Amino acid sequence: MPRFLELYEGVSGEPPVLADDPDAIEIGFADEFEELSQEWVLEPGLGVTVDDGVALLEVLPDSPVPWPAMAREITVDVDVTPVLRVALPSVSGQWALKLNDGGAVDIDVQPGSSAGGVHSFDIAALTGWSGEQTFSIKLFAVGGDASIAVESVRVQGQQAGFVDNFSSETLEWDVGQGLETVLADGTLRITVGPDSAHGFGAVQRGVDVDLDAFPVLRLALPSVDGDWALKVNNGSGDDVDLEPGSNASGVFSFDVSAATGWSGSQSFTIKLFAVGGGAEIVVDSVRLVSASQGQEWVRGAAEYENFWSPASLDFSATYPGGAAVSGADAMVGLDSVVREFEIDQAPGEGEVLRVAGSFVGAVEVDADAGVITVAGDHVRYAVAIPGMEDVYFFESIEELEAGGPASSEPTSRMGVWAAAVPESASQVRIGAGFSVDDNAQAVARAQAAAATPIADARAELVSFWADALAGVPHPQDFSLLGVADDGGLSDDQVRSAYYRAFVALYSNVLPPQPETGFAYRTVATGKPSMWNHGAPGAQSAAAWESFIGVQFLAYVDPEAAWDSFNGLMSLVDEDGSLAGESLPSRKAQAAWVLYAMTGQSQELAYSYDALIRLLQWQADNPRWIYGAYDNPGERDSEFVTTLIIDIDYGIQIAEVLGHDDDIDMLNDLREELLTGYHHHYWDTLDGKPARWYFPGDPACTPIGGCYGDDLHDLQTTSSLHIPDLDAVRRQALEAHFDSVFAPGTQLAGFAGVKYTSLSHTAYGLFDHGRSQDAQTLINSVLRDSIASGSFAEAYNPSEDGPVPVGVRPSIFGLATVIDAVWLNNGYRMDLGDPHALLAPAATGGLHGITYRGQTLNTDVNAAAGEVTFSGPAVAATQECNTITGVQVGTTIALPTQCEGTDPDPVDPDPTDPAQPEGTDPIDPEPIEPERTQQEAAGSVSADQVSGPVAAPGGDLAQTGSAVEPGVIGAALGALLIGGVLLGLRRQLSLG
Repeated sequence: MPRFLELYEGVSGEPPVLADDPDAIEIGFADEFEELSQEWVLEPGLGVTVDDGVALLEVLPDSPVPWPAMAREITVDVDVTPVLRVALPSVSGQWALKLNDGGAVDIDVQPGSSAGGVHSFDIAALTGWSGEQTFSIKLFAVGGDASIAVESVRVQGQQAGFVDNFSSETLEWDVGQGLETVLADGTLRITVGPDSAHGFGAVQRGVDVDLDAFPVLRLALPSVDGDWALKVNNGSGDDVDLEPGSNASGVFSFDVSAATGWSGSQSFTIKLFAVGGGAEIVVDSVRLVSASQGQEWVRGAAEYENFWSPASLDFSATYPGGAAVSGADAMVGLDSVVREFEIDQAPGEGEVLRVAGSFVGAVEVDADAGVITVAGDHVRYAVAIPGMEDVYFFESIEELEAGGPASSEPTSRMGVWAAAVPESASQVRIGAGFSVDDNAQAVARAQAAAATPIADARAELVSFWADALAGVPHPQDFSLLGVADDGGLSDDQVRSAYYRAFVALYSNVLPPQPETGFAYRTVATGKPSMWNHGAPGAQSAAAWESFIGVQFLAYVDPEAAWDSFNGLMSLVDEDGSLAGESLPSRKAQAAWVLYAMTGQSQELAYSYDALIRLLQWQADNPRWIYGAYDNPGERDSEFVTTLIIDIDYGIQIAEVLGHDDDIDMLNDLREELLTGYHHHYWDTLDGKPARWYFPGDPACTPIGGCYGDDLHDLQTTSSLHIPDLDAVRRQALEAHFDSVFAPGTQLAGFAGVKYTSLSHTAYGLFDHGRSQDAQTLINSVLRDSIASGSFAEAYNPSEDGPVPVGVRPSIFGLATVIDAVWLNNGYRMDLGDPHALLAPAATGGLHGITYRGQTLNTDVNAAAGEVTFSGPAVAATQECNTITGVQVGTTIALPTQCEGTDPDPVDPDPTDPAQPEGTDPIDPEPIEPERTQQEAAGSVSADQVSGPVAAPGGDLAQTGSAVEPGVIGAALGALLIGGVLLGLRRQLSLG
């Protein structure tokens, strides 16, 4: 829901151009799709349905081509109505638009595009036509599963003499020497490159315009780094300055007629300069409009700042006319938001503040109640603005900014609404409420939010996060280890990033969604990223990320972690596939970690059959399947590596649950995969292994080669974590790692750094005696991921510092931070049961771990060679608490004979004669009774080294954990301090 709620400063009174005026816009043709006209001719393979004023174009499964169209012939006078306008509320896939006047070849208007919204095209300029013309409009749906919603198609009068909103894939401007240009997301990015001879340059384009009708050039620059200038030239003399030089961003209007003395129809060149070495100017649009449109009816903030905390988004803004506001947004419950702001400086004479928002759906306005309601296809929402005045509707943000055409009633199912803030107001509180299918419920929630002071909403959320953070394990050391250059990163910044990572993780937990038929909680890939390509029912969950997320969630909310895990596993088909994507996920590891931390074997058994089917299916299909990427026969080395490791966890699960037949099958499957890894990826044993293998195709033709680039280095080296990799291949992998590893550089020399391949590579280095290199690698990435300012799917180096790439925010980014901090504090989580890892120079620990319902603390001291386990989860003897003589780099399991946990009170009473002593209620086979503390007494040595270890049988309760005094306040304080120190910005829409 982009540009949902914005605040502008602007001119008071009605907009200058009213669409209610019949003379405002001339309409030559319009189809508002109240029904599907028989005038539209559908090509084979295109299905079209009309519902509530929207035509839905869908490519049918049996379409003979992947781009069927519908066409309609019309006759219009293009001198009077030269603008073709299409309104697309939603686009899945791509759409395209063409015209044909009877010729053999169609005329391209819009090549394939995935952009929804309102799109306008000057057909007279595109075709050279004039006067009355008869032609066909052809609207295409492009892609095998494309679905295009069309709200209207119009041919109408000119609202501008010239428009370029940079939506085309081809740049129509000439680019000067030394400039670099990029067209992306409806903007033109102009950069003065390093080879510029003069340190400046211009892009220019010729236009033909009636300056009597459209004398004002409007230039929208959302971002400026450096200086810019604007000139025009009609070929009869020197350039005419419209703007000799500026470093300001925003929307600017220039009266070309007044500056040049030109009038009537004119042909001239617009020249936009970027000035200064490295200058970068982002252009949103260039328009020539009427004098009334050129006055800029509303304008966004000139300067603004946002401040994030777990409880609210605080902001302040100043506007070009002098108005100033400060306030905050906060959630009110799960389904509403309050925005409250103080008007610190009122708008000037004749000006007013206006609240505006984009919409797609049917709009209702209750002026008396001060509520605007929007009923979309999948959600209903309401905005409550007590005392709102002068509500107007526009078809685009650009028309809002220009002041028209505007109407007092919505003329379309998509557009922009705007309402004036009462001029007498010194404080404004706005509520927004949401509902799946109930307008009245959305209105009630919006009004309740508008009645909630921001202080009350914030206090409620502070209390919520205090409770949530109480369960977060608390590291004792936030310093970087193993890197010579900390990049200016302080311990407080690392601490802030750590607690923010848990806030981000817990924020990603979505409640059950009965509207989709999914009864489980979902750990989303990265909720604000809007990633939505998972299995039906849990589309927000990428299995790759979510199976990682539940493992860390188990430490703060094991019930939600199990629910999310079992929910994803409920979507596994009978053939073993999981819809949405097939990527190298850690599903068995996730189940094992959840079981090991909770002891809940009944939860482990719940999805066991689905887990086994999924492991078997992925062994048959060890490759990426995502969207259109699907190459049968492909065998991806990282996928194979992850699956070998995951099957090890599956074997342990089968052992705990007593599925002996599956143990043999899984061992066979593992051996087959390991043999394949040894043979498929190694042309030579002394070189870099291949990333991909295609049987019978040594060139890996479908993907253009078998060896990855530098983005795949860590994916290749992740195979170091295969437990029984032969020595020759292990040494070759280490040699490849060494060829890339550069400790003094960004991300230690690697690119495309992603948590999954990073962690497996680091664990492999620890396992093979290279603890210092492992530590340097993870701390380099920890440092640089925090410096990037984003919990991202992956990270790349750049000249300007480390940059986030891929989906963001993403669970991978927050997992990178959490796991690195834990490893620095001597705690290793991937093996399930708590393990200490004596990292080089480590002197910290991890306190407040909830292990099987009781509190566990770990501490390490590398210099002394000591690992200490303490807390109620450990038997209270010196021999159990402290392990001595530990070598640096060694992984130590929590000694099972020292566990001090209590039986799960929900399990049958061990003293009940109906329940045989020493019997697990899930597995009726007798189990070995746990020894008493006296039997377990005796020294514990460092013999218990790394490797997943089966936990004792029996289910154990989660009774909460003790929290150290002051630790909650410290955690909340770290979040706020780190937000200031890092300058973490979350852009809040203020216009």
